Amino acid sequence: MRISLILVGTFIGCVSSVSLGQASRPADKPRLAIIDFCIKGDVGIKDAGEVVSERLLMQMGQDHYQLVERSQLAALLKEIDLTIALVRDNPEKVYGKLKGIRFIVLGSVNKLGSIAISARLVNVATGDIVQTAEVLARDAQGLEDALGELAKVLLMTEQEKKDYLGKRPIATLPSAKEKDLTLDLGGGVTMKLVRIPAGKFMMGSPDSEKDREKDEGPQREVTISKPFYMGVYEVTQEQYEQVIGKNPSSFKGAKNPVESVSWDDAVEFCKKLSAKTGKTVSLPTEAQWEYVCRAGTKTRFGFGDKDEDLCKYGNYCDKSNTNGFDWQDKAHNDGFDKTAPVGSLKPNDWGLYDMHGNVFEWCSDWYADSYANLPAGQAGAKNQDPAGPDSGTQRVHRGGSWIFGMPQNCRSADRGGFNPDLQFDFNGFRVVVASDNEALRLPPAAVSAADAGLAARLAKAREQLAKGKALLDDKKFNEAAAAFQAAKDLDPDLVEVDQLLANSSRMAVEKSASEAGILSRLERRNEIARQAALVDISKQVQQAREILNAATKDTDYNNAEQAARSALDILQANKSFFGAKEYSNEDARIRDLLAQINSRREAFNKFNKGRTRS
Repeated sequence: MRISLILVGTFIGCVSSVSLGQASRPADKPRLAIIDFCIKGDVGIKDAGEVVSERLLMQMGQDHYQLVERSQLAALLKEIDLTIALVRDNPEKVYGKLKGIRFIVLGSVNKLGSIAISARLVNVATGDIVQTAEVLARDAQGLEDALGELAKVLLMTEQEKKDYLGKRPIATLPSAKEKDLTLDLGGGVTMKLVRIPAGKFMMGSPDSEKDREKDEGPQREVTISKPFYMGVYEVTQEQYEQVIGKNPSSFKGAKNPVESVSWDDAVEFCKKLSAKTGKTVSLPTEAQWEYVCRAGTKTRFGFGDKDEDLCKYGNYCDKSNTNGFDWQDKAHNDGFDKTAPVGSLKPNDWGLYDMHGNVFEWCSDWYADSYANLPAGQAGAKNQDPAGPDSGTQRVHRGGSWIFGMPQNCRSADRGGFNPDLQFDFNGFRVVVASDNEALRLPPAAVSAADAGLAARLAKAREQLAKGKALLDDKKFNEAAAAFQAAKDLDPDLVEVDQLLANSSRMAVEKSASEAGILSRLERRNEIARQAALVDISKQVQQAREILNAATKDTDYNNAEQAARSALDILQANKSFFGAKEYSNEDARIRDLLAQINSRREAFNKFNKGRTRS
């Protein structure tokens, strides 16, 4: 899909002798406003005239003009009994009358096969046209790039425009669809991301919205100043396993969203994927997430206001859920009991799936119970690229889920927070990738030393893992154990290593004892007892983790605790077979698991009480 760019070469000299060079670069930065564009034909964008003018205003920048916001323009026009709509249709009514604004941009958007956008820069005092330009976009998704070119030409001097046309009389740019991003995760696994344009939206919910919560306000206009890429789907189990090396999910399925992941786990995934691809991968900010969820809408959901339509777009706790929760919506059916394979239901208007329901999605922000008094954003204003509080105890989650997913919890503005170390089978995430114009891949100098080191360690770990397997096949058990230990030291998340290390160590002991006679019968018996204890401990720990990850009621947490305490009992009963350091490490590992169980039980009960509104 391509966008053809045509720059109209007409430069009209004005009676007042105002040239673009004079108009665009005075020391006092003249004020400029953009009138809503006229729309002819269906261009596939709601409120297209206002949207195009707002996005063009953002593209113009502040270097040459002092830009006038739409609300300010409306107030100034009101003083002379005019409106934006009236000026759009009859621009001559404003000439010579509008005080305090020297230039306006007028334009139109025409749907004639492709989409044509034409604009003219006008001297308000005289009505003289200072500059003109026109761009053609194949579809609505190509408008962002087209408007960038439109702004570029409107800001040029006469000579700059002539030089530009001489070098590039007809240019082609890839459409936004063509610039959607696909990451190669290795092993035949990929990740698709869609390009999200910069823009503005109303974040939070109005006081009048049905099911509104206090933490959704005060509602305010937020600016996303730069385009970025967001995952079309929630991160899947096969994607997570390919990057991290394990799959913690309770509801297995390669295309199902990964769940039972903490915020810390999600951030670690982003770090490793950044190192793997050379791109800046992260969790979305809360503002980015809601901006994409809304996809230009102002309704309760990205598809409208009706609860009954949710089952077409989101997997939530409805008739298909078999858990029998009190809050279950028994009137509608999305067709899925637990998590659904990503993309099973309808996407939003920007082509992203499961923004409502399936799993709660982690965001990068610390959670605050109000948007009031937040710190400044990345651009120095709390309403531009906001990144949330500077500190906190919980991280934001968004979107609702298959279990705690009543319609009100799946609204675009609904929000909540969890401790960043908690892992629930209704928590997952999707990622964003920073967009730096067309140069998405970071140059080597831009990759941090830490990320470069991480990439090298991960590669080395897998080399050691492969080496250990080959040595194990050759019955070189001591060498294999050394390789597996090296792999574990380099990447503790390699899921295969623990069992392989235990097997190779045991085989090495048995071989040494039987062939070389190094170990006495007692030593051999003690070592076999230690190995057996380790296997039993691992089984109990694994059982505890599986119960914990699938827990939906308080008794599940009791059962998980019982399994973990059984592991501790086995360790203590076999203490004499362990060295001091090994015993201490195992004891710490089990007690850490017990602490996680208690913490998650408390959080689960708190969440269950606080979020199950009737």
